[in-house]
Amino acid sequence: MMLREQMPFRAALVALNIHISGEEADKTEHSAGFRKLLSQEQQILYQELASDLNFTKQAVVGGMLHATQMLLREGLWDKAVEAFFKLARVQDWVGAESNVNVMLGLSQRDIDEARKNLMEKQAVQVN
Repeated sequence: MMLREQMPFRAALVALNIHISGEEADKTEHSAGFRKLLSQEQQILYQELASDLNFTKQAVVGGMLHATQMLLREGLWDKAVEAFFKLARVQDWVGAESNVNVMLGLSQRDIDEARKNLMEKQAVQVN
């Protein structure tokens, strides 16, 4: 409940109708055993999310676009621009270092053939 609904520990206690003192709640929440269990459950949740057939690149792009639109609505233009740039990188519209990715979709064979054609054209021009 805490992980899936992003609910704080004390709110989860209330939702589950568990009545313990504040001191006991703090002690439990910060105990090594609880932290270990929470970490294990977090890994299980992440595995479930990652194995979801609907978790695709398009879903990620859609989520990023939605988050970017929220930034725009809040007037956080600088963060929105950065988010758009990150979205462009995910889409392979720009390379990791802000370079336009002109090799997108080209295989090594395509590149080798283009290089060969260029060399032949240069050889013809020299002769």
